[in-house]
Formats: sequence, C-alpha cells, structure tokens
Amino acid sequence: MENKKCNIKAFWFDLGNVIIPFDNSIAANQIKKYTKRSVQEIYDIIFDSPIVKDFSEGKINSKNFFSEVKKFFDLDKNITYQKFKDIWNNIFLEEDKNVCNLIQELMLNYKVIIVSNINKIHYEYIKKRYDIVSKVNGVILSYIIGAEKPDIKIYKKAIDKTGTKPQDVIYIDDREDLIKAAKSLGFNCIHYKGYKDLIKQLKGFGIDNYL
Repeated sequence: MENKKCNIKAFWFDLGNVIIPFDNSIAANQIKKYTKRSVQEIYDIIFDSPIVKDFSEGKINSKNFFSEVKKFFDLDKNITYQKFKDIWNNIFLEEDKNVCNLIQELMLNYKVIIVSNINKIHYEYIKKRYDIVSKVNGVILSYIIGAEKPDIKIYKKAIDKTGTKPQDVIYIDDREDLIKAAKSLGFNCIHYKGYKDLIKQLKGFGIDNYL
C-alpha cells in the first residue's frame, strides 16, 4: 500500500464495534419478555428512533428515557428502572484486546481519544467495566456534547481536545456513513473492518514502526 505521508499527531477511536463489540439484538430479545411487541419491532424502533437520538444527545435524562420507552412499548409494570438498565447494558461483549493494546502502544507517541455517539446509561456502565476508557487521553461523548457524529460540533470538541487540525488526525470508525462525513471535513479516516485490516490501513499512513 502506498504511504500517504501524513504528519499524524492524534488518533480518534470510535467506541462501539471498534473497541467494544456490541449486539443490540440481545437487549431486544430481553425486552420482548415485557411487551407484546415483536423482537424486530423492538429492535427497529428502540435502536433507531428519535427518542434514542435524543437520549444519545443528552436531551432527556435516563429516567425520562426509561419512562418513554416503558410507555411506548407498554412494558410490564413490574419492570423496574434498574432491571431496564441491566437489559439496556447487556448488549456489550468482551473488549477487543488487540485494539486496546494497540491504543496503548499508540499513546506512547500520539494523543489518543475516544469519540462516541453514546447515551449516559451505556457510558456509565462502560466506564465501570472497561479500563481502556480511563487510559486514553480523553473522551468526547455525544450525550455530553449535545450532538451526535457527524455533527460538526462533536468534531470541533475533539479537535480542541487533541489540539490538532483535521489533516493531523486519523479517525477510526466502523460506520461507513460517518467515515464519509469525516473525510469531507478533511480528516484522515479508516473504515474499521477488523483488527488485521486496521493494521494494514495504519501502515498505509506510515504508522508501522512499532505495530
């Protein structure tokens, strides 16, 4: 692969399905126990709806989100807020050890931050369970910023955090639409398709001296 000869100063990693794999169908199947809605309906609505976007942008708090979901799906009255949180967080799998190790190697020479579209319930759970979020140089989270990627607002916050220009950054995300948006703003991007491919792509940027 041809070396792109970039003067890289920082790395921005997406969180879900890059560092930490997740499976929304796990939660959808568990929520099904408390509603007459089908698993597919739950999956389609709860993980791709305005209320979830509002929650990820911090426009509603966690308990109000629970209340709205409970009302929308006519959930069994016996489901408690804590039970719902447990189900909501049960989507996360074991972190990718290779990616976590790579991040710590990169931090020897570069600033590395996490830039994630995420809600408060998920992040509070992740922060307790996964060490990597406390090891990076910072986190930029949609529910705190009040905007989701690809909103320019979240990228500006990330730029401020790393003190870089777009051309000094390599941004890594599993979502192709977000990669395309970031490229249009001048960022160097890698569409994450797995660890081996990531290493190959990094070498294309000349990041290969210690991988």
